[in-house]
Amino acid sequence: MFPVMPAHPTSVLRIAATLGVIGLPRLLPAQQPAAGRDTIGTTVSGEVYDSVTAQPVGGAVVQMVSQTNPAVSFTVVSDSVGRYRIARVPAGTYVLGFIDETLSELGFSSVERPLEVGAAPVDHVALATPGAATIRARICGPSSPNDSTGVMVGFVRDAATGMPLGLSTVVVVWREVVIDKAGIHSGRRQIPAKTAPTGWFAICGLPTDAPLETRAELGARATGFIEVNVPLHGVLVRDFDLGADTATTAGAQVAATPLGEPIRRGTAHLMGTVRDSLGRLLEGAHVTLWGSNTTITNADGRFDLSALPSGTSTFESQYIGYEPVRRVVDLAPGRTDTLHIVMDKRVQVLAGVRVYADTSTPMKLRGFEERRKHGPGYYYTAADIAKANPLVLTDFFFRVPGIRVQPVSGLDYQLLSTQGAGFGGPCAPSIWIDGVSSDMTLGVNEMVQPDEVAGIEVYDAATAPPAYQRGACGVVLIWTK
Repeated sequence: MFPVMPAHPTSVLRIAATLGVIGLPRLLPAQQPAAGRDTIGTTVSGEVYDSVTAQPVGGAVVQMVSQTNPAVSFTVVSDSVGRYRIARVPAGTYVLGFIDETLSELGFSSVERPLEVGAAPVDHVALATPGAATIRARICGPSSPNDSTGVMVGFVRDAATGMPLGLSTVVVVWREVVIDKAGIHSGRRQIPAKTAPTGWFAICGLPTDAPLETRAELGARATGFIEVNVPLHGVLVRDFDLGADTATTAGAQVAATPLGEPIRRGTAHLMGTVRDSLGRLLEGAHVTLWGSNTTITNADGRFDLSALPSGTSTFESQYIGYEPVRRVVDLAPGRTDTLHIVMDKRVQVLAGVRVYADTSTPMKLRGFEERRKHGPGYYYTAADIAKANPLVLTDFFFRVPGIRVQPVSGLDYQLLSTQGAGFGGPCAPSIWIDGVSSDMTLGVNEMVQPDEVAGIEVYDAATAPPAYQRGACGVVLIWTK
């Protein structure tokens, strides 16, 4: 691995100003030797490569400096596939290296290596960012062979200006199984990390066996939650844009999230289309910016979301018969962005089924079994749920007609009925668990695990059993084993 220099980023971290990291002058994309210099020489060429993402690095600034005469130097910029070429290089001993925003993201300022140049061309000289193991060891220190955790690094920047936001906080949240005196249950863990004045952050010790939820915060400002997966023993590079135009509201139809994040509004605008894998535009797809606005695609498969918070957030598209599609978006205040979604992974849509109860049916399920014989709702058994294999209970409701699953924080979801009476859009149905009314649709995943469910009933406002009618947004009855 080539030597790497510790990062000393300037206040402007975009590539246009990265030259200031190691004191290089602002140069044209391909600088050749100055006038009067001996132009008899050879050619040095090669590739610049990102070892973490296994991708070429385009736009990297590659420099060669003579070790005997620093006045002899060459600077070029790698092309779109990471290739570079330096012509008319006199024989001698040089330091060859590159700088790029990719290195700043990883916490380094440059990569350098010695290079001996003779009369013959020097080809295929590879310049690469440090590998994941080197970066992880440099940032987090040595680790044991049994340590399977990873690290996440990146920058927090202002969504409007692109300037770094030092002393902000990046929070990573996940659920894990906890075994203690109370038994086996699900617990919530989180790790907060402060950014440096340059906006750079690094979080070590992150689990790599499950998706994590993360966002950036600075005072009252916060991005939306996004889902990330940290590679085993590896490094994840993830930046955040933080908006300053965001206001929060907690409306009557959509409650604030359990993590204390109300519905977020702002001045950003997002529009686009939803298609299937054959290119057909999908009418009626539900699209949502997590924790903010939601809408349905029109007959042309188009959607238009306004009054969105700026910064980094998660966009999700849902359509019956397909797995939901999620994209991380970086929105700017007052700007319109465009997003085109392809729904390409089909799933089985479960139909309502009717079976007859036997004498072994528990008392609390007798009503459920009776309504399944003649009732007008949708009914699902433990077998239906097991066949769908949901990770959490709300995953199952993606397959239920008339119900939308609204992501509100990344870890928590809200059930919304599209058949509520007297409302202009989806609203929260009444949730009952074993005949007891729940005050809110959020938190279902905390209260009931998929393998604990014996039956589910779903009704619109007009067909719900009288004993369970409450409000005008329909009813969801959940029965446990």
